Amino acid sequence: MYSYKKNSLATFLSKCASLIENSITNTIIADAVALFGYDTAKLNAGKQLLDQALDETAEQQSKYGEQYGSTDTKYQLKNDTHKTYMKTIKVARIVFEGDTDAIGELQLKQGRNATFADWYQQAFNFYTNLLAKTEFIDAMGEYAYTKEKLEAEFADLKHVEEANLAFLEEKGEAQQSTQDRNVILNELQDWANDYSEIAKVALKAKPQLLEVLGIFVKS
Repeated sequence: MYSYKKNSLATFLSKCASLIENSITNTIIADAVALFGYDTAKLNAGKQLLDQALDETAEQQSKYGEQYGSTDTKYQLKNDTHKTYMKTIKVARIVFEGDTDAIGELQLKQGRNATFADWYQQAFNFYTNLLAKTEFIDAMGEYAYTKEKLEAEFADLKHVEEANLAFLEEKGEAQQSTQDRNVILNELQDWANDYSEIAKVALKAKPQLLEVLGIFVKS
């Protein structure tokens, strides 16, 4: 049985290649199966499915490679930005100690959220509110946290979100490429299973030719 789910994908494609390509190139086999409806056009249709499956598999692997790269970029930027962000939080807690309004607006007593979306929103709110008031900026400036420095940190945070959006796009494309590949693999799987059964009938008296196709029958 030809199955890309029960065998490794590489094994499945290799078995299909042997089945189809040897049927096309071996004239004795081609003539025998033609008597059962598998003429040149029908064999070439199988070859086309095989070629599509190989192309879709390569495309899927490429898309997942891009996704893995975007994942690494996202979390590297996030980790680097988080370190800077936490230093600023610690300084702000010192600067605004006892300032109830600032502590509330900047969420200085709250823990840092764990999920990416919550973490980003909390950090975004922190920088937005910190840069919204001149008195906050001036107070931070007393500790060498100038407006320019804070704006640069805010810009770095936004780059993390850009990297996240790129990651989500790559993830979606990778998932779609898997679906596209599986459609072709299912078609190829059905074709190979149907054809192999016909080949067993057409070449019943010549089991050595079945072995050429990768079909092994009990003697």
